Amino acid sequence: MLKALNISAILFACLLPGLCGAQSYRIGDFALLDSTGEYHQLSRYKDMNAVLLYVHQDSCELSDQAVAHLASFGSSFRTSSPLLAITAGPVSRFTQRLSGRNIPVMLDETGYITQSLSLSRAGSLLLLDPNSYEATLLSSPDDELPPIFNSAQSSQLAATLGAINASVDEACRLDPLPFQQRPGTPTYVDDVAPILTERCANCHREGGSAPWAMTEHRMIQGWAPMIREVLLTKRMPPSQIDADPARFNGLNHITTTEMITLINWIDAGVPSGELTQGDGDPLNSIEPYIGGWQLGVPDEIFTFAEQSIPATGVMDYIWLTLETGLTEDKWIKGYEFELGDPAVVHHARVFVQDKSFDGERGLVDIAAYAPSKSTIFYPEGIAQRFSSNDRLVMQIHYTTNGRATRDQTRLGMHYIDVAPEKTLTNPLAVNEGIMIPAGERSYATTASVVMNADSYLYAMSPHMHYRGKSMKYTAVYPNGSSEKLLSVPNYQFQWQMNYWLKEPKFLPAGTTIVADGVFDNSSANPFNPNSDIDVSWGEQSWEEMFIGWMAIAVDNQ
Repeated sequence: MLKALNISAILFACLLPGLCGAQSYRIGDFALLDSTGEYHQLSRYKDMNAVLLYVHQDSCELSDQAVAHLASFGSSFRTSSPLLAITAGPVSRFTQRLSGRNIPVMLDETGYITQSLSLSRAGSLLLLDPNSYEATLLSSPDDELPPIFNSAQSSQLAATLGAINASVDEACRLDPLPFQQRPGTPTYVDDVAPILTERCANCHREGGSAPWAMTEHRMIQGWAPMIREVLLTKRMPPSQIDADPARFNGLNHITTTEMITLINWIDAGVPSGELTQGDGDPLNSIEPYIGGWQLGVPDEIFTFAEQSIPATGVMDYIWLTLETGLTEDKWIKGYEFELGDPAVVHHARVFVQDKSFDGERGLVDIAAYAPSKSTIFYPEGIAQRFSSNDRLVMQIHYTTNGRATRDQTRLGMHYIDVAPEKTLTNPLAVNEGIMIPAGERSYATTASVVMNADSYLYAMSPHMHYRGKSMKYTAVYPNGSSEKLLSVPNYQFQWQMNYWLKEPKFLPAGTTIVADGVFDNSSANPFNPNSDIDVSWGEQSWEEMFIGWMAIAVDNQ
């Protein structure tokens, strides 16, 4: 009942004299990572009554009493009105002071979210409605609070406001935000177009998998509001990790500097600048997707059955089986996908399966396609064994785009003639015992696998279904020390990425690789097929899996 009152109660209360410290105003949805790498999106709290947001700045340090009040409120009401903090500054001892009291501190590295709060001073406490995206400044403990709070919450919140007001000086104005510290308007040709070409055009090109192509300035102008939105909600680029993107090859990632350049340019009205002076549009030079083997003619080509894709609708995964006809074992040095219509292929994964198995049993990853990732050529000295007793099994996911079409996917294999120094294997950290309660928004689970021999880690890939929220990989070494290998804080089922390290990580024998993950089975998860049921392991996408895939190389014996 309280949740049903969420939007109407806040808005009605704030329209009456004496209620709420200020009028409500819309801020829009947003997503940020906190100082521990956890992902927060305002709309992912829509099953809550409200979200309380404390605006932090290092120069406006809270008293111990105020921090204690904030921590107490956050602890007492995290299941109904969670408390978050936001800062436009870096991680510091001040932010760690808050996070150490279980107050998540979101890092607004660009400053755009802080700007949307329309505040002039730090040390403010706001009430956010995660359904309407309305914000209300809570300014005085004497103000009557909206009826979404019961008497205990109202009393504790009033005490918290009093402690904050006593601690933070009225003159504590917000420092200039990061994006405001970039002088001048970015230029389209020199600043913006190179970012779009590097970060976006692999998919957003003619014949690519994205729904529209970045062919010229006029197209960007039309899509500019959407580009801004998907950047601020972290929908694009997909599958961003939370640290050290430079360690990975071909990562879908955009830097803070690049985001500021794009959004500052959009907010300036997407000026064409140099184009008016006759300069050519750099986006005109982005070549359309062209078929053909980019690694050269493969040693062997496997052609899967042709598929029909309708113009509209949601398509389930399609599983295709292909007998190879191999008469001897092979060593795979690389592979390449050739798609009949890449505009509708969301992703594909190819497995080898010993002929003694059927269905989805005994599948071992051997190749994967995702937009802009159609080829792999393994580093010198490693290759993957391909047994003559294996068949190929492909899982392919199509997305409709308003045009009926057909696709026939081919997989080209490149072999080497002699056994490599190291064999590539794909061990899995798996937990088939998951049981996610209905409505549970943060179900944690774990799985692990031990390296029995000295090994080299080349790649990782989390696999969950629609309720998957995040996954982390950690190496626990034989001496007891540990190292974070990968963190994907915003896992998305529709973007299942392979994360290839630029330099392989040596794992001594006895190393345990631990995969820790979180599922969101709440109604606030926009991808959840049904939040009213308990969910266990299953092969269908409306069921769940928890798999930490790896590409590991070991010395040939």
